[in-house]
Order: sequence, then C-alpha cells, then structure tokens
Amino acid sequence: MYRIIAIFSLTLCFSITGVLYPQSAVAERNWFEQQIIELKVYPYKDKAYEHLKEGKLSEAAVEFAKVLEIDPTDTNVRLDYCQVLYDQRDYTQAKAQALEVLKSHPDNASALMLATSSLQKLGRNAEALDLLLDTIQKKILTKLAQENAFVSAVHLLIKQKEYALLLNILDTEGSTLSPAKHAYILGLAYKGANRLNEALKAYKEALAFTDSDALSQKDRLIALSDIADIYMKVRKFDEAQEILLKAHNIAPTVTSITYRLAELSYETKQYDKALEWINLSLKNRQESTQLLLKAFILEELGRGNESIELFDKLTKTAATMDEKAELFTKKGFVAVRLGNIDMAIEAFEQSLAIVPTAETMEALATAQGLKGDWTKAIETYKLLISTLELGADQARAHMELGTAYMREGNSSKAIAELSKALDSGFLSSENQVSALQNLGFLYYGSKQYSEAKDAFLAALARHPDNDQTLLALGRTQLYAGEYKDAIATFQKLDSANHDFATSMLLAYAYEKNGQHEQAIKIYKTILNSDQLHGDNAMVVFERLATLETRHGKPETAGELYLKAYEAAEKKKAIPAPSRW
Repeated sequence: MYRIIAIFSLTLCFSITGVLYPQSAVAERNWFEQQIIELKVYPYKDKAYEHLKEGKLSEAAVEFAKVLEIDPTDTNVRLDYCQVLYDQRDYTQAKAQALEVLKSHPDNASALMLATSSLQKLGRNAEALDLLLDTIQKKILTKLAQENAFVSAVHLLIKQKEYALLLNILDTEGSTLSPAKHAYILGLAYKGANRLNEALKAYKEALAFTDSDALSQKDRLIALSDIADIYMKVRKFDEAQEILLKAHNIAPTVTSITYRLAELSYETKQYDKALEWINLSLKNRQESTQLLLKAFILEELGRGNESIELFDKLTKTAATMDEKAELFTKKGFVAVRLGNIDMAIEAFEQSLAIVPTAETMEALATAQGLKGDWTKAIETYKLLISTLELGADQARAHMELGTAYMREGNSSKAIAELSKALDSGFLSSENQVSALQNLGFLYYGSKQYSEAKDAFLAALARHPDNDQTLLALGRTQLYAGEYKDAIATFQKLDSANHDFATSMLLAYAYEKNGQHEQAIKIYKTILNSDQLHGDNAMVVFERLATLETRHGKPETAGELYLKAYEAAEKKKAIPAPSRW
C-alpha cells in the first residue's frame, strides 16, 4: 500500500497496475517450506509496515532488510524497501534494489520507474535513458506503462538535448502514443532543435484533437506556452498574447501563465497592464521571479521607491547567498537608473562582499566614476583586471581603466592602458573607435599632433562617418599646421552637418592657409543665417574686421568692430551691414 501511495512523488510518473507477478523461486518450494518462511518473516513485515504508518522510514528500512535476508524472492517487499530507500534519498541502494527486481521481472513498471528515477537523481541520465529505451523496444510492458515509459524517455532525451535521437525514436516507436500525444512530443522535439516552423505546425496539430482524443490539460498548456514562446522569439507579440490568453482561460490560476502575460506586457512596454498581470500572478503564488519582475515594472512606472523596497524584501528572503548577491547587483543597476549613485555603490559593495563577480566589479567602478570618485574607480578596475583572463572582457577593462585615468588627469597612464586594450586585438569595433578617440584626445592635449592624427585616422577607418572623430581630426590638422588637410576634413564635415562651429573652423582654416576671400565668404554666409546670436555674432564680426583691416579697408573694419561690440552688449541677433 505504501508503495502505491508514495510512487506518485517520483519524477517519472508511470501508472501502477498493481498486478502481482509470479515468483518462480516460491513456486518451487513446497507448501510447508513456504509456511515456515512466512512465519519467520511475519514479525519483521508487521514491524516494517507499522513503522511506515508512523512515518519512521529508517526503522522500516531496517525491518524490510531483515525480511529480504530470510526471503530474497519477495518482490513486493523489495519494491516497498526500494521505495523507502528512495524517499530517504539513498538513491544508490534504491537503484540496486530496483534493478534486482528487474532481473527476474523485467516487465515490472514500478521497478523500472524506481530504477530510472534513482539513476537520474544520481546524475546518470544516460544509463536511465538506456534502461528505458531497452525496455520499450522489448514491448513487454502493459500499453499504459509502455506509453508512460516512452514519455519518460522523451523527457530525458529533451533534458539531454538529444533532439535528433528523439525524432528518430518517434519514427520507430511513435505508434506507442496516441495521435495527439505523438504530435505534441514532435512539437517538443522540433522546438528543442530550433526548428520553429515545424514545431508550430506540430503543436497546432496536437491542439486540434478534441474530446477523448484531446491532449491532457497539462500538455495542452505546455503546447500553448511553447507556441507563445515561438511567437515572442520572432517578435509576433500580438499572436503570443492571444495564445497566452487562451491558456489563461483554460487555467486561470496557473501562476506561470499570468507571469508570462506580465512578462509579455513588460516586453511591449505596456507597464500598467504588466502590473495588473503580475499582481494577479502574485495572488496565486509568490516567488522571487515574480517579485523581481514586479520591481522592474514599478521602476518603469516611475515608482522607484517601491521598486527598491521590493529588492530589499527579496534580498532578506533570498534562498541562497548566490541569489542574494545577484539581487544586490540588480538593485544597484536600478539605483543607477534612478540616479541614486550612493545607493548603487552600496548595493554593488554588498554583492561583492558575498560573491565577487566581474559583472559587479565593473558596475561598481562605473558607479564610482559617475560619482566622480575616479581614484576608487581606478582601484576597482585594477582589481577587476586581476581577476580576468586574457580576452575581450580584460581588454574592455583596460579600456575603461584608461578612461578613468583620463578623467583623473593622468594622461601617461591613460595612454598606456588604452594602448594595451587596442594592442590586445580583443576589443569590439565599437570599443576600438571609442578607445582610439580617447587616445587621440590625450595626444592632442599633450600637443602630440602626429600621434593624435594617427589615432583619429585609425578610428575613422573603422567608422568613416563619425562626426566627432572628423571634428577632432580637423582640429588636430589645423593645430599641426596641415591647413589643406584640415580644410578637406572640415569641408566633408560641413557638407554633412552645416552648423556654426564647423563653419567657423572651416573659415579659420582658410584664413590660416592664406585663402582670405574664401574665409570672408563663409563668415558672410554665417552672418546672413537666421540662428546667429550674441557672442557667436561678436566672434564673426571680429574675424571679418581683422580680415578687412589686413586688406586695407579700415572704414569697413571699424563698422564691423562696432557691430561686434553691439552684439556683445545686446546678446541678440545682429543684422549684417546693409551694403552686403
């Protein structure tokens, strides 16, 4: 009786037929010998089942072992003993007892279940799978037990990600299953193999069966959930929502469905709806994943304090220290987005005190930089680099350390770290551009114009249309006395982005190159624009006045200087001289 009740708690769920199997060894005994054995084992059996009623598994196991010492052929006692061992998590002995039964009764579904479950608990999935497939191929189980064994093998194949083997077994042994179940498992296999269109087709076929041929509610919900997953992967959010709502109508209290609907609403930025769904999910069951999603939803709704309160609750109730550390890190990211840098730094430090991870160290250094505490940021980046192996992550950390030195004003160390990052060959294209730009700015600031120019040209080779890099290159060429090159760079930039700063630099480059007429023409164009105000107007008038003085036109120059003075005084748009 104990075995029949307890059996449903196992991972692999077979239907127990309750048929007693003939015991050949017992049949060979005469009646008198059998009665003697029964008398000997009775006290131990009686004690064993009394202990089971009282929940004393260890004591029951001892008594069952005594029975089997006297009568090793008692299959029912061995199975009950096996069940007790399994419930005590003694999977090695449970497996041994179940396999002992299978030696004489290979068609015993209970023993098969206990053996395969124990093997899985021991992490020996391949052996469990072999045992199941071997038994299935022998076709010695009852019809229902055969189907359940097949389903168990399917779950193991999926767990092992053996999708090709699963599809092959479905071809050869699939007749064991009902048409709906066959299509459903086909959907599982195709989805696992990332053959999404075929998975959709198989799931829809499985769901089309009705009445007595229909899938069980559990399988139906899994099929609908997987279809929604597929739609979400291809960003068909409306279709995914429609499918999840169907699942919700079937099982309104199933937490996973309302959670998925909340997740979908969050993904599509329907935050009010997401909050409704997650609150409904939390009514049925409260888990950390749900509360975490709610915290992110509240953040998006501008309810940052409530979001932080949830993180505090989650960190206090975290099941493991690893989970606690991860929650502190996530709290830190939320605090950064809320602009509370001190809280973010504290959260990252709390996480690192539990489990030091590269992600959290980098986040802490970033937060320290946002606070302007570059000295601490530098120390954190150094610590981060010491924990990383050669590769993309370490290269990016060198780049960030170089940027931190740059912010601190230590140009030589900044150049050294940025050069390490670039020389590693592991930086992404985007990070290469960023590192080269910063390297160029550092060289420019140190008046090392040749090195600055090389850095900016290297950045442009990777991103030719980057306006910031073009502007920096043009300035470098200008200060290096390479006026023709500067003019070409500023012309390219001015044609794409016609603004005051670029036009002024282009005009100044013409001035420095002795092309005064070209410079005057640009200055006049600037003055005739509608967006010239205050100090900008003053600067243009002064430059024009200087050029007119050089050309021997003192009267015009005087009028321009007066306009410059008026512009500085009034800080408003100044019309150009009427003669223009």
